[in-house]
Amino acid sequence: MSLFTAIPIAGLVGMLAGAGGAGYLVYKYEQGQIAQLELADARADVEAQDTARKKQAAADAISLASAVKSAEARQKIVVQTVKLVQKVPVYVTRKIDARFPLPCGAIRLYNASTEGRDPDRVSYPTTQPDDAPCPTKLSDAVRVIVANNGLAATTRQQLIDLQDWIKTEQTSVQH
Repeated sequence: MSLFTAIPIAGLVGMLAGAGGAGYLVYKYEQGQIAQLELADARADVEAQDTARKKQAAADAISLASAVKSAEARQKIVVQTVKLVQKVPVYVTRKIDARFPLPCGAIRLYNASTEGRDPDRVSYPTTQPDDAPCPTKLSDAVRVIVANNGLAATTRQQLIDLQDWIKTEQTSVQH
């Protein structure tokens, strides 16, 4: 091999080595870019998870506070209802029970309303006519009415508390 032949071969080898080196440099540069993108993506995932944890913790705190407030309010209603039921004999005495018997028709109508049925299909009390005195005493009926009103008040409170919770959650999500 002559010197003139060796120079082009050396040039070719040098050029290939240079191209290979440049290719390697481009490859390494691209690998670095990919690694940076993957790192940025991983950081974004960690940040998103952290944000989600914080939002969940805030929502949990709102739910817990709402549940405690609701339970306390409903407990007050229950206590008041029990007190009212216990006072029925004070306001509706045995003497009043004896003087004011309830007609069977009134009890039939009340029972139908609690069952969502037609009063003609409710046979209680037994087969007495509607204008006959019913074995149910006025004081017993008042106890049932007071207890039912207490139950309705707790249900009302639950709905109010649910509305408050929803508003608070919505406000929290917007911020």
